[in-house]
Amino acid sequence: KTVNDEIFRCKAITGGLLDFARHKEPRQSPVDLNELVAGTIPLVTHRAGRAGFKIAFDPADGPLVAKADADQIRQVILNILINALDHLSPEGDIRIWTERGEDFASVSVRDSGCGIPPNNLRRIFEPFFTTKPAGKGTGLGLAICQKIIDNHRGRIDVASQVGRETTFTFSIPLYGREAPANA
Repeated sequence: KTVNDEIFRCKAITGGLLDFARHKEPRQSPVDLNELVAGTIPLVTHRAGRAGFKIAFDPADGPLVAKADADQIRQVILNILINALDHLSPEGDIRIWTERGEDFASVSVRDSGCGIPPNNLRRIFEPFFTTKPAGKGTGLGLAICQKIIDNHRGRIDVASQVGRETTFTFSIPLYGREAPANA
């Protein structure tokens, strides 16, 4: 069992390295971010429920359609949710909400976890930077998230208060409001 577990851990690390190294152009189409978030949450609810964590979702009114690669944006949401779950204290909670701007749609994930110290906050998007114990993280998840959002001509931000909470927000252009390729 140990050998099998380590093989799958190595496979995950290798896959992460390959994903990070490859420049994969997003296969974009109109995607309702409200539906995408709602469909992604169930992928982690069992894990959250076992740990006693709650996940709440507050969607923007009406469809929130962005031009996006649904699989890649789902990966961003999952990476952020899994990081949040890994850093919550008992009886913690996660709140997700979507918003519509003039040209951008945004997804925010706030956890009531331990927060990120300022010296780590500057490094969280660096490849291979992790605060997780050896064997528990590769330090590629947030670097991949940033790369995906950059490829969608969006942005990803983080705000954190040590001992209280962390909020990740990513924004991508609304469908029909995409920035030019050289912008």
